[in-house]
Amino acid sequence: GKWDGEPAWSLDSLEGEPELADLPDPLAVESLESGICPRCGKPIDWAGPFPIKALAGMEKQDLGAGYYELAQVRAPPGMDLVMMLRAAGYLGPVGIGELCGN
Repeated sequence: GKWDGEPAWSLDSLEGEPELADLPDPLAVESLESGICPRCGKPIDWAGPFPIKALAGMEKQDLGAGYYELAQVRAPPGMDLVMMLRAAGYLGPVGIGELCGN
């Protein structure tokens, strides 16, 4: 329906300063709904919805509209070298020296 009465409240009447870091990201939501990654601009290949209960213990940021950005996950340092050696057919042990942490 349509409200024809006087407004009960407005954003301007709210007290305090908004915490911008805690607000959902409307541009990210628009990008996601268009199938584009809001961080890199590449198309997203959706695998399907993820149960919200499964996100309970994960580090995440609420982007709004039911979208969450999860913490970046990457292979352990040195894993690229191991995978290259395996792809080249080397099946022996691989010793990785001091890791830089990048």
